[in-house]
Amino acid sequence: MRDAGRRGPRGRSRCEVVPGSPRLIVSSPSALFPPGTPGELASVSEHPRKPGRYRVRLADDRKWLVDADTIGTLPALRAGTALEGHVVAQLEASHRFVAVLDRALGSLARARRTRRELARRLQAHEPDAEIVEQALARLESLGLLDDAAVARAEAASRFQRGEGTGRVRQSLMRKGVDRAAIDAAVQAVAGEEEIDEGALCRSAAEKRLRALRSYAPEVQRRRLTGFLLRRGFSGSHVSDAVRAVLRGARSSED
Repeated sequence: MRDAGRRGPRGRSRCEVVPGSPRLIVSSPSALFPPGTPGELASVSEHPRKPGRYRVRLADDRKWLVDADTIGTLPALRAGTALEGHVVAQLEASHRFVAVLDRALGSLARARRTRRELARRLQAHEPDAEIVEQALARLESLGLLDDAAVARAEAASRFQRGEGTGRVRQSLMRKGVDRAAIDAAVQAVAGEEEIDEGALCRSAAEKRLRALRSYAPEVQRRRLTGFLLRRGFSGSHVSDAVRAVLRGARSSED
């Protein structure tokens, strides 16, 4: 039976030792070399499916995927060039940065995320907080990571689903949006969409009451109140809406 050796961040298997065997099964040649070990350049080529990404391979078969900025700052890279330790360290750092940045871009392509949400996802794969911070800063500089924009989009979506301001605010706080951005987003969306929270609350109450027709009036009142409060509506709006829809229900029965 094989015992797993040391592992790096998730998805980076380093090596595997077979008990009783002198062999060491290595998943990556880089696992055999301490960081910054000098080497001889074998090739540099742009990745065919990732524009702006370059594959660098050394004669000892160490490989890295780096960005164009790194390539531009390095000395002439020709096959056979001896790379000093600090150059190799730069390639290694760029490789880790590119891996984090590409993972972040993929995550943002699937769903809108706040800075805190994205940071948590990246930290699960890259333990170096500085590299994660560099990737987040790059995304912000490109306008691809914007908590204010996420807050506005999330607020608009939740208002459209019939949620009250309280619940909208709670959702944004859980996402890590700061209070000032939450206030700005709620006010902007409420103004642009002409949100009338009282009318929104009454509409939600009317829909919910249809599922409570078989219950006694007091049970209806209690359940409606709890439902609307959980939806994030204020106490005054909830009281007014419950009173109005129950009065309307009694009038229609008469």
